Amino acid sequence: MNKDRYANYAQALLSFAKEENDVQGYKNDVLYVSNVLDENKELVEFLSSMSVSETGINSVIDSVFGNLKSKHLCSFLKLLSAKHISRHYDKIFSAFISLSNAELGVKEGIIYSVDEMSSDDIKKIEESLSKRLESKVYLENRIDHDLIGGYKISIDGKVYDSSVVSKLNRLKAVLYKTEGGK
Repeated sequence: MNKDRYANYAQALLSFAKEENDVQGYKNDVLYVSNVLDENKELVEFLSSMSVSETGINSVIDSVFGNLKSKHLCSFLKLLSAKHISRHYDKIFSAFISLSNAELGVKEGIIYSVDEMSSDDIKKIEESLSKRLESKVYLENRIDHDLIGGYKISIDGKVYDSSVVSKLNRLKAVLYKTEGGK
């Protein structure tokens, strides 16, 4: 399944969310469903199975996700199952989260660090950037061993760099200027 198809499914789900005037609610429910599926890979295999009847799969979807507030999300999951693409839920939901964040005015970014950062540290940085950028910010942590230490953040094509490598490069430039370029 190609990236455009993921985006098309995500866009269709966003259309339902906008039609119901509840993009945030759908986003919350999609995050919940994604978490359940991430933790239950056998459920994903079941939903993707061609040997289980559609009725049986739909019954399981109703029993596991029937209490969701987003009224079209269960039907959407049934559609993914009927099309035998449930195993691609992560890519579809990731595209939906990006689309819903754009709709809600939320900025997504990446925070690069040498080691995995704690969720508390990431939340503190997200809060600080949210105030600075006057928009809610969500950051995904990625590892970059070339930084030596500190971190680098990329949001909307802008880079905020407080890594050790960046600081060393700035110091090098200052020293180079003060010595007359020698």
